[in-house]
Amino acid sequence: MEHHTVGALAVLNRIYFYVMIGFAFVLAVLVSTLKSVSAASPLTPAELNAYQQRYPHFFPFHDCIVLTVKSVHQVEEGNGVSVFVTADVNEVVRGDCKQGLATFAIRGCSEDLKNTRERFEKLAGQQAVLAFSPCPVQLLNPERDLFYASHPKVDPWLHIQNAKEAIWIHKIFMPLSASVADLARLKATLASEKKMPAQSEASFVKCLQERWNEARLKDFCRPETRHIVMNARHRSFDSSYLWLGHLYPGLDLGTGKAEVIWGAEIIQGVPEVSEIYVTQEQPIGKSCYAWQPEFNWLDDLYSNRWSDDDYVKFRTTTMIESLVTAYLMRYKQKWSSEFGTQWANRHMSQTSLVHRDGAVIGYSCLLADGQILNATLDKEGTISEILINGKDNQIWTKALSEANKNLDIVNSHEFINTGKVE
Repeated sequence: MEHHTVGALAVLNRIYFYVMIGFAFVLAVLVSTLKSVSAASPLTPAELNAYQQRYPHFFPFHDCIVLTVKSVHQVEEGNGVSVFVTADVNEVVRGDCKQGLATFAIRGCSEDLKNTRERFEKLAGQQAVLAFSPCPVQLLNPERDLFYASHPKVDPWLHIQNAKEAIWIHKIFMPLSASVADLARLKATLASEKKMPAQSEASFVKCLQERWNEARLKDFCRPETRHIVMNARHRSFDSSYLWLGHLYPGLDLGTGKAEVIWGAEIIQGVPEVSEIYVTQEQPIGKSCYAWQPEFNWLDDLYSNRWSDDDYVKFRTTTMIESLVTAYLMRYKQKWSSEFGTQWANRHMSQTSLVHRDGAVIGYSCLLADGQILNATLDKEGTISEILINGKDNQIWTKALSEANKNLDIVNSHEFINTGKVE
């Protein structure tokens, strides 16, 4: 009788899980654009003020101007929209902008940009402070025709004044007014940043540590999230990383000591690329153990918006990314295969978690082909099962069951050097 009771409870728990994960996924699809944080998501005045109190002497934007908004246009294309703001630049507090008429462009999801567009619209005819960083490509190569390179179908934009010369915004802060107090505070921060570069770097490191505290880093560095060394995106911390250092010296992962290195690539005086790379020495002949929790064009790092749920989504996504990549590499399959494309071209904004009794028990996302991936998480947060549209899938089940073995193989010295499976 006890055996049947336990079995029945297991079935009920499983039914509960998939009902809840299905409900959560539908809800996530409806509100995903509200939840997602795009690179252009603006900081509020309160967020910037809190930021400046936490990290003095450090201003994370390339440009800061005083402008008067003249007009706002929105153009839709596919799953995204572009908002074009035409304005008179009255004062250049920092950066390369010129005084006079200019057009600023922000691209993202319609709902994600709704508040930004409305804030600009309300400012029509008024002065405002705009702090922003141009898109990285425009920063690295200002002469590049980013507008036409990004949007080959240009007809809808031709009626927008100066659209071709638009400054495409990567990250943005826009207070509601150009008050004397706001300008004074910003100018004081900019002046202190130039005088105290060491403190500026220290504030940046503090940002990283708040995002990746010691407990979170230990939790992330598990076998299932290992980085694939052959596919390492890190730049070996070469000369392009102008800020470089160590975090948490002697970090003990429970399986041995690890080295944690951080680096930041500086573009025109502002850190734009950040990386954290963790390595753990292994006995001779064993595969490499390395993790890459951070490799980003910086966007929302400064506003400290990464919640615990954001972290769990990232950790689970990394697990799936690792198991898919290791499977494709071991079996010599390409990302263009059906399995690879399913994951590589997934709808990243449509991801959700399922909670039960205060714990996360599931993860769900919409794959490129419209099917839903459901992952069951155990109490440690490790994936125990993957279903596609609520059913077992041969390839996904195999990739999950072999995940650690495949990661061992593709990170082995033999595979790295010859591409052969031992």
